[in-house]
Amino acid sequence: MAKTLRRDFLVSPERADKLSGAWGRHPLLGRMYLPAYRAGTMKVAALRRRYPAEKFLPALYSANGLVDVATLERAIGGAGRDRTDE
Repeated sequence: MAKTLRRDFLVSPERADKLSGAWGRHPLLGRMYLPAYRAGTMKVAALRRRYPAEKFLPALYSANGLVDVATLERAIGGAGRDRTDE
């Protein structure tokens, strides 16, 4: 599981171990972690393709203000389509 997380979901080795280990086996929270990472990874990848690096990267790393997956596009200066299902 950790190898799949590293390959497909852009997580660090430490985070892959946590998600596939004790955190991932938690009966309630474990079922939420992977879908949340997948949604975030897909959103970031879609925005990365849509915007040039000089606009995207500062927003991603909160140089334009604190962001989350729902507000990232507004911080980039885009249309502000706050959807995570792209």
